[in-house]
Order: sequence, then structure tokens, then C-alpha cells
Amino acid sequence: MNRYKGIVVAALCMSVLAVSGCDIGGGDDIDMDSMMEDEVSVSVETSYPTVRTIAQPGTFIGTIETGDKVSVTPRVSGYVKEKFFGLGDVVNAGDVLFTIDDSSLKLEKEKAEADVRDANASLAKEKAENEATKFEVNETLNTLDTKTQENYNTIQKAIRSEYESQLDLYKACATESIHKDEGNYLEDLIKKDKDGLESAKEFAKELKGFKTTYEKISKAGTVDEAVAIAVEKGVDRAAIEGMAQDQIALYYLSHKTMYDNMEQLEKAIATSESAEETAKTTLAQHESSDRTNDLAIISDEVTIEKEKGNIATAAEDLALKRKVAADYEIFTKAKIWAASQAKLAAGDASVLSSNVKLSKAQIDLQIAEMKLKNTSVTSPVTGEIVECKIEDFGTASDSSVAYTIIDTSKKKAVFYVTDDAKHNVAVGQTVIIDKGGNQYNATVDHVSDTPDEKKMLYRITAVLGESDKDALDAGTNVRLITNIRRSDNTLTLPIGVIYYDEGRPFVYVAKDGKARRTDVETGIDDGTDIEIVSGLSADDEVIVN
Repeated sequence: MNRYKGIVVAALCMSVLAVSGCDIGGGDDIDMDSMMEDEVSVSVETSYPTVRTIAQPGTFIGTIETGDKVSVTPRVSGYVKEKFFGLGDVVNAGDVLFTIDDSSLKLEKEKAEADVRDANASLAKEKAENEATKFEVNETLNTLDTKTQENYNTIQKAIRSEYESQLDLYKACATESIHKDEGNYLEDLIKKDKDGLESAKEFAKELKGFKTTYEKISKAGTVDEAVAIAVEKGVDRAAIEGMAQDQIALYYLSHKTMYDNMEQLEKAIATSESAEETAKTTLAQHESSDRTNDLAIISDEVTIEKEKGNIATAAEDLALKRKVAADYEIFTKAKIWAASQAKLAAGDASVLSSNVKLSKAQIDLQIAEMKLKNTSVTSPVTGEIVECKIEDFGTASDSSVAYTIIDTSKKKAVFYVTDDAKHNVAVGQTVIIDKGGNQYNATVDHVSDTPDEKKMLYRITAVLGESDKDALDAGTNVRLITNIRRSDNTLTLPIGVIYYDEGRPFVYVAKDGKARRTDVETGIDDGTDIEIVSGLSADDEVIVN
């Protein structure tokens, strides 16, 4: 806190101090006892050093740049249903870039929903029946002795083994049924593939016919011969009367086909030939899949026979264990136990199977819903499309980038600093950008860990605030100001109270009615205050005026 305090000094000496700014008496204290008769008591203003954090700003030259490039990859693969933006377009975050055909995914979702409903109903039924079975079996078990329980626990294991074998047979039969259905489906696909191949061939043949006629007209010996060929192919003679030979050929092409010139026709022929090759490839793939599926059916049949053998073995084992139990107890008791254990095993297995079925159905539904949701591909940022790798009615892959977008919603100031400065610049730190006397705010978002190979300086980027990003164009050179040195919880004084003697800093401290020169060590300054590294404590009264 500043205050005024009386200190006795010689008026002449104080005048010299004020003019020269040098030490008085070679650094001795100004003592009342040594003053001349004209010495007076002068009131001076004092202040204690302030403990605070001080930061030293640095100035750099930098450049304004746009945001980063962002790649957009769809999460599902499929045919592109509709493309809304192309190369060079500007999009906003959340804009739909393109959609993927979702017809098959909708069917998949409907099937998954039906499976969940069926699984829930089945589980509820199995739980109710199982609870009734447990109640019935518990009543029976309470009437039996320990030995009976031991014997028929063994039977229960055999029953479970037989049930598991039957379940394995059921799974094998179900797999065979699936493969047979797949075979029927592949047969239908192969038939469609063959029909498509024939259609592609016919279309290509038709296009080539148009090309042949066009070339005949173009290469006819005379205009009359060209007219005759065109009329023969259905062109109105009056419409082409007076035309040149090449005009007649183009007129024939545009009126008999959907193409205006030979280049378009040849592209269509190339496309039809490509479609024919694609159809051949697809047919070959489906025929290969059909052969593979036939082998799977044979494998299923072998598995079924094997599981039938396992069931027979399990049945024989169960019969043997039941006989052992019958030898121990009367037949009736054995029969009750066997039936009870079988009911428990079958009930638990049914509930477990229904739970598994429900879990699988729910997972399938979640997957189907996620796929369906991801058929609409949106832009994650606002920016300009600089690369587009999909086409209308083409295909999009979940493993390939469809769009590359430059994020224009952000602008960054880029500048380079030395290693010393880099250690005092942190993410989140404020940067003042100066351009033409106008100042803008930015926030540091990245500090490079390695120096630039050419500049041998560290690259720092700072994002402009939302209100300032449109004020500066990309490529603009700007001046940047930010703190590059910092000292926390340190003693500070106003710069103006520091005096220097041959470059050595000192201050005057008021003590016992005297102005005592005190040498100090200074650190960084922020243009107003300066750090006192050593020489003073927080309790020293420093003369500031």
C-alpha cells in the first residue's frame, strides 16, 4: 500500500538525485545526523513489493490459414442413391452429402424386428412353463432320499447329453436347410444373370448396328446413295433433302437413337460391352458360389449322419444309467426321478435357448438400425469440397474415402518460435493478432513438439474466435502478440522505481527515517512492472515517488 513518510534529506542533495538519477554519496545512506543546517524533512511515497504472476509478451510475424482437411468415409457400403454435393461445393456441418440405397437394409430391419418379437414371445412362454415344471419337480424331490438323488442326477446328465446331441442334430439340419435355400436363391440369381447377359449382348448388338449404318451413310459414294441408305433405315426423305452427306449421317443418328454424335454412340457401345463383361463376371461368381454351396450341403449331410450316431450313443448311455437306477430302487421311483430330471433339463435348456435367441435377435436389430441410419452420409464440418470420389448410381465403400473437405469454419494464425519461447506457450493461451491497427483474439490449439526442418523453429497455430474469423483472409500476413515468458507468485515493482548504476539495478528503501540504497536482481517485465528476483522482501518499503 502506498503512503507518505517523512525522511530527512538535504534539499541540495535531493535536487542532485532528482536530476542525475545516480547514487548519493557513493551508495551510503542519507542520514539526518550528517546533514547541513539547511536539511529538511521531505515526505515521500512508499510501497511494498507486490506478489503476483508476471508475463512477458513477445511479437511474431505469422500467416492466416484455413482449417484442416477432413476425410468423409461412409459407415456402410452400397449403391449411391443420390449425391447432393460435388467438387468445389461449399457445405455446412450436418449437410447430407449423399445417400446410399437402403431398400435391402429396410427389409433386414423388418426381419430383425419380427425376430425380436418372436424371441420375446418364445422366452415368456418357456419361462412360464419352466416355473411350473420346477414347482412340480420340487414337490417330487422333497419325497426322495439322498441316494435316489445321486442316482438320478447321473441320469439327468445323460438326458442332458442326449438333448445336446439332439440340439446339435437340429442345428445341422437347420444349416442344411439354410444352404438348400441358398442354393435355390443362387439358382434364381444365375437365371437372372443369364437373362441380363443376353439383354446386354442384344443391346450391344443393336448399338453396333446403328454404328454400321452411320458409317455406311458417311462413307457412301454419293449423297444420293447416303439418302437411299438413310431412307431404307426409316428416315423421312423430305427431312434430309438438301443435306450434306455427314449431316444426313448425324440426322439418322439423332433421330433413330438417343445419341447426337458418333462419340456418344461409341461411349454407349463401350458401356454396353462393359456391362456385358460385368454380367459375365457376376454369372461366374454366382455359379462358383453355387458350386461351393453344393459342397456345403454335402458336408451338412455328413454332419447330420454323425449327429444321428451321437444321439444313438447318448440314448444307449441313458438307457444304461436308467437300468442302474432301477436296480437300486423300484421302477416307479426311478420312473418319477427320470421324468422329473428330464423336465428340469428340458425346461432350463429351453429358457437358455430362448434367451440366446432373444439376445441374438436384439443384436441383429441394433446392427440393422445402425446400418439404416448410416445410409445418410453428412458433412462433419463446414467447408469446401476439394475431392469427391463417388458418382450418382455408383458404389460407396465403408473402407474408402468418399469426400475430402477443407474446414472453413475455422481460421488459424500460424507462427514460429524459438525453443525457449516454445516451452512457455501452451494450448489454450490467448494470442492477440494485429493487422492494420485492428486487433483480433485467437487461442493456441497446437504447439509442435519438433522444429520445422527448414526454419529450425517450432510451429504454433492459434484458432481465431468466431466473431473474428471472417475479418482476415487466408494468406494474410499478420503480427501476433503472446506471452513467451512467465514467472508465478513473484515479487514485482513498477519499472519506474528502479535506478541503475553502471547497469546494476537498485532501489531506495525507507528504513529508520533514512532512504537506503538497496541493490536488487531483476527478471522479466511486462512493460509496466518488473520482477524482483532477489534483494528485497515483501515487507520492504520501497520509495516510489
